[in-house]
Amino acid sequence: MSLKGEFEVRRCKFYANEATGLGGSLYIYGHTGYVYVKDSDLSDAVAPLGGGAYIEWGDPVFSNCRISGNYASSRGGGIYTNEREHHYIRASEIVGNDAGEAGGGVWARGSLIAMDSTFSNSEGGSTGIHVRDEIIFRCCDYEDEVIDCNWIIVQDEECEVANRSVSFSDLKRRFR
Repeated sequence: MSLKGEFEVRRCKFYANEATGLGGSLYIYGHTGYVYVKDSDLSDAVAPLGGGAYIEWGDPVFSNCRISGNYASSRGGGIYTNEREHHYIRASEIVGNDAGEAGGGVWARGSLIAMDSTFSNSEGGSTGIHVRDEIIFRCCDYEDEVIDCNWIIVQDEECEVANRSVSFSDLKRRFR
């Protein structure tokens, strides 16, 4: 589907889906605005790219989601996003996903901004989280993850932002 403006998936359960192409549970292509996935569960799906979700061209915002047990034979076991600047994950669990090459939990081209979320037990060839640009974690649990990115910033109550100033209120506006 090709859309402009905002697009929202809310209170949905996607379970044990399989795609021979892209996006085992959710595939969105050609969208030019924000793609909100809220209060949803994407579990146990399989696809070559984006086992749980594949989003190309939309600015994805995952909020209060559980993305677990998904598999991609190539990249992005839980989530694969492509061709956008920013990707947002808020109050979500990205757990137990796997990918053959990289990004068992998340594979993103652009920046990943994650707040109040859990990333754990995802495997992907060499990485659990693979982001082409930068990652900003704010109050996240990211145990047992191998992370690959060009720049990482961890913002917690006790930590200072290193080498870059990002307003937390600016980040919060991205999440509704």
